[in-house]
Amino acid sequence: MKNTKLIIVEGVAGSGKTTTAQHIYDKLRERGVVAELYLEGNTDHPADYEYTACLTEEQFKELMRLFPHERDTVLACTVHEDEDYLFCYGRMHAMAGGERSAPSKQAEMNAIIQQVRPYDIYDGLPMEKYCELLLSRWERFGARAAAEEKVYIFECCFLQNTLSPCSCGTMQPAGTSCRSYWIWPSGCGSSSLYCSIMISQIYGTRWNVRRLPGHHHGMKAS
Repeated sequence: MKNTKLIIVEGVAGSGKTTTAQHIYDKLRERGVVAELYLEGNTDHPADYEYTACLTEEQFKELMRLFPHERDTVLACTVHEDEDYLFCYGRMHAMAGGERSAPSKQAEMNAIIQQVRPYDIYDGLPMEKYCELLLSRWERFGARAAAEEKVYIFECCFLQNTLSPCSCGTMQPAGTSCRSYWIWPSGCGSSSLYCSIMISQIYGTRWNVRRLPGHHHGMKAS
């Protein structure tokens, strides 16, 4: 674990991702290691874009025009980067109280979500724009993590929904070494095809993608 900056836990539903990520976090803390855990769905994730829409200036202004009563909430959940307005509607929903909020408030939140859902970063953008945003996000996180003395544990933000269980890869800074582990845990249920932990050292902000051969049970280190 020396010099490790990032641990990613991946796997299909029911494979034990959350339990594994929490266990790693707890063990690191027990050993006095400074660590941060980000589980799937965390809208404060430093490298993920969960429940976030990418809007143009015109689209964002239209959103403000349609929902003037929620202006402050929308602004609090939006980051303006270059020409993009990145609106985290998942955070907005949580700030409004989610399912515990009044019916009228829920209806307003649902209307906003319906308005921006077509521009969701993971579901609604052209591939070139999607790649641009994700690469930029990971580059910023890489630079930040390289300057910190802590270990980040991510659940489901790298491989899920992008690569199949039989085709996996690792992301590493160009010109650096990376030690990776690909793990298929036993006893996870018949629906569980795999669960992986990718451990990589982040030393820069340029990334290469490297494929791992085979899909054997047990551990593959490279």
